[in-house]
Amino acid sequence: MSAIYGHAEISAQQQWSALEGIATKSEGVLRLASLQQIGSSLVETLSALLNTPFNALAARQGTADISSRVEATLSQLVSQRVAISSLAKVRNYLLQNSDLLDLLPTLCKTIAERFDPGTKQRLEYYQDPQYEDDEYLSLYLRLDPVDLSMIETIDSITDAYSEAFANIKGWILIAPDFQRGD
Repeated sequence: MSAIYGHAEISAQQQWSALEGIATKSEGVLRLASLQQIGSSLVETLSALLNTPFNALAARQGTADISSRVEATLSQLVSQRVAISSLAKVRNYLLQNSDLLDLLPTLCKTIAERFDPGTKQRLEYYQDPQYEDDEYLSLYLRLDPVDLSMIETIDSITDAYSEAFANIKGWILIAPDFQRGD
């Protein structure tokens, strides 16, 4: 991947190398350490980058941190016996909505505590086929035998977590799973 700034075209690797060597963070904006240390075409490239209040170095590090947190959360859910359907899609949704990473394991633990030990939890990614922006995670609960009072318990749990969900990016729908079979 390469980018064109002014008349200079440089690869993504060259951009990172240049930024790591001469950029520092100051109030969320990249600043040049020394203009004399770099060539004129690189000056144009970095000048274009400086017009954006964005710390590219922190973003790259942050992505790695979020990825490891996502993997840790998914492992924790599996250890809590939460089945995960469409793992790649769930992982991607969590990468995009990292606010859910701390909340999701706690929510699944609460569900396990409030329902019978035989209750199965299954986490899935959902995207509305008509509206691409309508996407969320669904946490399906299967109780065998089916007990319709579980809907009241789900509502109670949803109410208990509603404030936490109001302050984060991302959404989880908790719903009963009345389908037969595993």
